[in-house]
Amino acid sequence: MNEKELLELIGKAVNDVVAGKMDEIKTIVQDQTKKDADLRNKDLELGEKSLMDMKRTKAPFVKLGSEMDKFCSDLKAMMRNTKSVFNETDDDDGGFTVPEELEASILSYMEEEAIVRPRATVIKMKSNTWKKNKLDQSGNSFGGVTVSWVGESGTTTDTQFKLKQVSLVAKKMLMLTSESREILSDSNIDFANYVVNIFGRAAVYFEDYAFLNGDGETQPLGIIADEDSPVVNRVEANKVSYADVISMFYSLKPQFRKNAIWLGSTSVIEYLDGLVDATTGRPIWADSYKEGTPPTLKGRPFIETEKVSELGTKGDLIFVDFSWYYIGDREGITVDASIHERFRYDEITVRLVKRTDGMMAMNEAVVLLDVPEVY
Repeated sequence: MNEKELLELIGKAVNDVVAGKMDEIKTIVQDQTKKDADLRNKDLELGEKSLMDMKRTKAPFVKLGSEMDKFCSDLKAMMRNTKSVFNETDDDDGGFTVPEELEASILSYMEEEAIVRPRATVIKMKSNTWKKNKLDQSGNSFGGVTVSWVGESGTTTDTQFKLKQVSLVAKKMLMLTSESREILSDSNIDFANYVVNIFGRAAVYFEDYAFLNGDGETQPLGIIADEDSPVVNRVEANKVSYADVISMFYSLKPQFRKNAIWLGSTSVIEYLDGLVDATTGRPIWADSYKEGTPPTLKGRPFIETEKVSELGTKGDLIFVDFSWYYIGDREGITVDASIHERFRYDEITVRLVKRTDGMMAMNEAVVLLDVPEVY
């Protein structure tokens, strides 16, 4: 697949996700902006900066700083096909670096709604490549170090460190959306909130999907696609049993298990809900009745998601400590627009480019449920 085809495919996918919600997004943005403005009217006198909640709201901006306000005005000017006054980046695809204010809001949206990013180790990449050596702890030794106790004048066998390398190479994530030119008549605050919401939603979904399923070539290396991710073979095809859960749980060492979470789809939950401990008879699945708190499986949080594999295939149930998933962010998000792509429909195409990569730095911190060894 060439770059043009990939760009068209991503554009169609993003449009499909948000096409039916354009009016809803605009209404939410406008209503929340007014509410936030009323609540923070006194705070607005404190200085010229964006005021954002610690907790995510649908409209993070109630006032724009001068840089952000100018950015919105200039982007609208570019959309109208007038001369742009942006500062061009060195990005091969052109585009213009968004202000830190807007980038922080998009990333904040991603961190709160995403599964992987808020739990992962995030690295700021100063170039397109980031590398770091790590000790290989795949065996029982610690990075190849053997420990022995010897008597006086005793000797032991020399050992060598076993090293692996974590290598992140920034991959390009393109996000496209087309919108009516009427958006140009919105206030700069509404326009900025619109950009955060529409691209934040898309970035959350596609980033998460890549961190779980990515091929490691044009995308980050997802834990399901990673051939080094350990697996437990299920007892019975197309099902999840108590024995499967126990095998996965104790496959992780205690230092990983204490921070690990479960991932699975709705079809997997149908098997998990009702499973009981073979010894005590107590349920190993516990529903949560507190808003914002996930259910638990064997005492660890369970996140329901359709981004994992289908029931009966490798990765339909995952137990993972995401602090050992490394995400590399290449500095700067760029955005540009075109009136030509959808000219006949009186629409504007907006493109956002984000460079990122990801991989599991310690494969021992994840285990996937796989198919039976023999059908």
